[in-house]
Amino acid sequence: MRAAQYDVLLITEDLDFGGYIYHGKQPAPKAGVVQCRLRELRGDRKAQIVGDAFAHYANQFAGNFTVITEKKIKFRPLP
Repeated sequence: MRAAQYDVLLITEDLDFGGYIYHGKQPAPKAGVVQCRLRELRGDRKAQIVGDAFAHYANQFAGNFTVITEKKIKFRPLP
């Protein structure tokens, strides 16, 4: 995974990344992974939610697999 190679934060809407990292044993970037589960929302609402998450929680992304939904943000330590 290129994000792990360069140790940059990976932001994705791909719901398979959790499986790649936790079950597929793919390396994860220490900078963290942010999975946005907001596909059903319009662009402006999506941008607002993601922007708010970064404004309030960006310092917690490193070392975690973070899932952002419309109603909550969940952190899980990376393996």
